[in-house]
Amino acid sequence: MKAEQCFKNIQRLGPSLHSLMSYADSLCNISRIDEALDVYATALEYGDPLLFQMDTLVKSLIKLWCSEIQRIIPKESNAFSCVKCEGVLYDPVTVLCGHSLCRQCYEKSPSSACAKCGTRNQQRRVCTELKTNVVMHQLTKKWWDGELSATVLRNSGNVHFKENRYEDALKSYDEAISKAPTDHLLYGNRSQTLLKIGKPHEALQDATAAIGCKPQWYKGHYRKGYALLNLKRYEDALVCFLYCAALSGIGDSALEEEIAKLLKELLAPPNQRRKPSEIGQASGRGTSSEGEDSYQSDDSNSEIEMQVTESEEAVRGPIIDHSFNISPHPRARSLLERLKGELASFPSLMSQRYERKPNPNNISQDDFECTLCYRLLWQPVTIPCGHTFCKCCLQRCLDHSSQCPLCKFSLEGYLEVRQINVTEFLDVAISTVLPNEYKARHEVHVEEIKELASGSEIPIFVCTLGFPTISCPLHVYEPRYRLMIRRAMETGTREFGMCVASDSEANGFATIGTMLEIRDVQFFPDGRSVVDTVGGRRFRVLRRGTRDGYATGKVEYLKDNAVEADKVEEVKRLHDCLRQSAESWLNGMPSSMRQRISQHFGSMPNLEADWITSPQGPAWHWWLLAILPASSKHQLTILSMTDLKERLEALAKIVALLRRRQT
Repeated sequence: MKAEQCFKNIQRLGPSLHSLMSYADSLCNISRIDEALDVYATALEYGDPLLFQMDTLVKSLIKLWCSEIQRIIPKESNAFSCVKCEGVLYDPVTVLCGHSLCRQCYEKSPSSACAKCGTRNQQRRVCTELKTNVVMHQLTKKWWDGELSATVLRNSGNVHFKENRYEDALKSYDEAISKAPTDHLLYGNRSQTLLKIGKPHEALQDATAAIGCKPQWYKGHYRKGYALLNLKRYEDALVCFLYCAALSGIGDSALEEEIAKLLKELLAPPNQRRKPSEIGQASGRGTSSEGEDSYQSDDSNSEIEMQVTESEEAVRGPIIDHSFNISPHPRARSLLERLKGELASFPSLMSQRYERKPNPNNISQDDFECTLCYRLLWQPVTIPCGHTFCKCCLQRCLDHSSQCPLCKFSLEGYLEVRQINVTEFLDVAISTVLPNEYKARHEVHVEEIKELASGSEIPIFVCTLGFPTISCPLHVYEPRYRLMIRRAMETGTREFGMCVASDSEANGFATIGTMLEIRDVQFFPDGRSVVDTVGGRRFRVLRRGTRDGYATGKVEYLKDNAVEADKVEEVKRLHDCLRQSAESWLNGMPSSMRQRISQHFGSMPNLEADWITSPQGPAWHWWLLAILPASSKHQLTILSMTDLKERLEALAKIVALLRRRQT
């Protein structure tokens, strides 16, 4: 609607720089870029706009390039490269999310979010210094020794460059490129150095080589853009800067200003084009040959002008000049065809990119052995001290100690953050270079999980009584139960059995128990946890056993016998009488005691509509059993009953006794 209104205003009042720029902006806002470029080119024939007036066009073009390019770029970057500079991993460190960087890249911004997954880095909370990943350091040296040597030379060249010793920097970069001819960073740095010493042609060649190695590297396009600016190839430079803006994903105002300058230069009529020396320089944003005041004056009067013309239209009817129309502009259409052609060619450019891969002739399974289980690393996790273990092996160790199993490095901060993520580099490396062994290790892991989740035997927590539908918070600190809770979470069952301790029973726990369903787990820095559970089905233990220190059992689940039709009314009367008696007993308690019960067990549950057909009976009577001051032996007897009428009668007797004592 705004675009149509702007066009009507142009026909009514005649074209001007301001009205045409407004119309072009409104076309950009509805993604009609082709027509917008025609209007911008036409507007430049009526004056020289300020750079900030080109913002809408610049941002629209960048948005268009972003949407097109992001569809082409692979979602996953190379796992064998630094997630930040995308070069070889020199002195690699692994952050909590599992991604790895060169130490130099990490130390530049140790608190920033991961460049790959965006996870906020909490490394400083874990330890003050992140150690080199030991396994990755050995592998990178084994597979990409030439690139590592080139990185040393590149760092030396960077020092020379900062000291303005450009010839020495070039020597270092030349030698480095001879060792690593596919390193985009080397070509990019040498391109910048050549530009500094006034060799734009050679700088352009190196920038092009950098893009050939890594087309998605935005700095390569930036380097190429400035080399082209020096060669006065403005249309090519615009393409490079658009690539740069789209690939970086960062709103860089200086880069957007350069794009605006180039667009003005390419769309403006010949008599308005600037001297080549003015393009590519940092110009004052908001200045132009017309002067800032002239545009502001035009803008401030636009609202008054609209009001006048609307009142005139009401009296005389609309005044439309049919002689003015926007037609395809030659300069705009030529530029548009070039931009579309560049976007179309990007997929072929991406197909030629260099992908870092392990050396297949230098691979040994021993490089990927877990030092705890002596098997192939499965779900390898690197901890802050730089050592790597299977995820399950590490967790088993952390159940017993908050130190690294090898070097005794304190992991209290690591446990507090609780980000135990797989190290991507090592996981991808194993699956790539040892595919058969990786598959076999995966099958072993799956079988282990299936065995744990099979249901033939359930894990049993020997502690207290649990009751169906009743919350049961647990403080878990013993290593065996830490393992049990973690396995319940990993297998997806999220449940385990709860039995009260009993010296008279085999293995020290009662025959009757309740399944507890895990709702939430909150971990503490020392590895302890508070597990929020709620009671589920009741069970009877048929066979007892142990696994890794905790009890297990083969069980049969208990459910109430169906109430016979001729006894339904009797059971309902008994139920209602018990609930009334229980409420009277609760109301007769001191308020402090009622408050403690409410804090620990919650308030009495409401009565369900289908309580009489429920396999566990009404929830509230389990709540009542949980708060009764009865011995565990009596509670266990009632818990084991599968006749609802019998259970209600037993509860009624206890409540009647308590009420008599109360009076």
